[in-house]
Amino acid sequence: MACTICKQADVTDSEQYYDHFQRFYSRYLLDDPPENPQNHQYRYQSATSEGETRLFTLDPGDKYDLLSGSLEKVRIDEPPDYAALSYVWGHKRNRVVLVDGEEFQVTDSLWYALWHIRSAAESITIWIDALCINQDDVQERNTTVPHMKDIYENAQEVIAWLGPEAGGGTDALAGISEIHSQFEKLVDKFGTHEAAFSHMLENNDWWAERADNPYVRLKTWVNINRLLTSRTWFHRVWIMQEGTTPIKTTFHLCHCKTSADSVYEVFRLLQRVPLGQFPRSFLNEPSHFQQIDALTTFAQERAQRRVDLGRKGKSTKGSDPLLVDTLATLRGHRASDPHDKIYAALGFAKNLPYPVKVDYNKSLAETLRDAAFACLSQDSDPLRLLGHAGMWASGHLPATWMPDWVTETRWTPLPKDHTTGPLKGTSLFNASAWQHAIWKDPAYNQKPCVIGDTLRVPGVIVDYVRSTFVEHGQPKNMEYLERLWKLPNMEDFYAPTNEPMESAYLRTLVADLAMKDGGILGRGGSMYWRDRL
Repeated sequence: MACTICKQADVTDSEQYYDHFQRFYSRYLLDDPPENPQNHQYRYQSATSEGETRLFTLDPGDKYDLLSGSLEKVRIDEPPDYAALSYVWGHKRNRVVLVDGEEFQVTDSLWYALWHIRSAAESITIWIDALCINQDDVQERNTTVPHMKDIYENAQEVIAWLGPEAGGGTDALAGISEIHSQFEKLVDKFGTHEAAFSHMLENNDWWAERADNPYVRLKTWVNINRLLTSRTWFHRVWIMQEGTTPIKTTFHLCHCKTSADSVYEVFRLLQRVPLGQFPRSFLNEPSHFQQIDALTTFAQERAQRRVDLGRKGKSTKGSDPLLVDTLATLRGHRASDPHDKIYAALGFAKNLPYPVKVDYNKSLAETLRDAAFACLSQDSDPLRLLGHAGMWASGHLPATWMPDWVTETRWTPLPKDHTTGPLKGTSLFNASAWQHAIWKDPAYNQKPCVIGDTLRVPGVIVDYVRSTFVEHGQPKNMEYLERLWKLPNMEDFYAPTNEPMESAYLRTLVADLAMKDGGILGRGGSMYWRDRL
């Protein structure tokens, strides 16, 4: 059930309730109406040094007390115990928190979070980016943002604030917790996770307390669907660093709390349900769950890396995701500052041959250039970067071969790996091949390089384009193209390689595809066009 604040707020970032609450202060607690928050600006005493940050200590208080606390500097690598807050920033700063006795303007979202987190009996030490980083000091942002991943990993708890109650959010969070509890009970009963899941699926046994009320169950499924697809928190670009430590992350919505481990585990269970089967058939299309899917996958991979690091003699070299893959994952997420789509990904990039320095003074074009150079330097398969470049011009791009990571797109290259679904395994399709031995051969010097903003890719001429056809993306052309592929000349031999035209065309697109007697064997990686000339 929603609390008084959430009932009046109704939705995240609502302006209506703050006006009402401010009038309550004026009428019953204060002698005079409060001054306009826009007239106040907190002044930081001094900037943080390299390796430093601030922590905010939230004072205890009753629900009608003003939010207040104090800031202190600490070393990032030697901090006291603290929690880290992950939340949606919001827009207007029209709320007030007392910081060291001065009024500090905050957004609706942060005000709601602090109001719900505050204890009546004891103070709470929290790291909050809006308070602990001087957002008006670009240099301080530049030195702190590279440590964001460490700040969240060093926290004793990560508080993921999803917002006030709205759209059955608390019911959804409680329902997820119940499903997770039911799953754990079934694991204890049947002995394995697989047996427990099979039982849940075959018997529709997802619930414990709600098992006897189909109306309540359906309503909760609706709310879970809405929570996972519509809550803004799941679409934030920084959640990959903030919310992927599930063992100590807790989701807060109004006064309801659920561990991130429960949410991610339940989502993974739902992913395994066949598309046409309940409850998967009752939820949105899989594309609507892209953000939480990425979040869950990242959390699982980070947890596995921590396990690997704990094993004696276990090497984790190369286990971190490539920068290009992380940028592609975050492309559909949201950021109040477009630079953050690049800088949020850097937390997962270790030992870049071309390091990217966080600098909010740089233009967006310079930041995208830095990201492109870093991807080329790190990836052993550098031309894969081109699959993420757009087919239209962007005003802030220095060159068309550089991906515009800040712009969402529904066009994506085929993945190198399938991690879920019936086609789980390694993809056979990789347009720039798997191994580039010819690039490493000094005799040919074929490795791509960048001169100025121009990407230069030396190659070997194998043939010329003699004719072009209609654009494949137009629906009206699909029938024509389908007939075209059935033409007898596709079975003719292609002279340079002495193979059927169709095979030559496919192998040109996917040069590492190994085939025998018309069947696909897997990745080849041994094809040298120079040997066929």
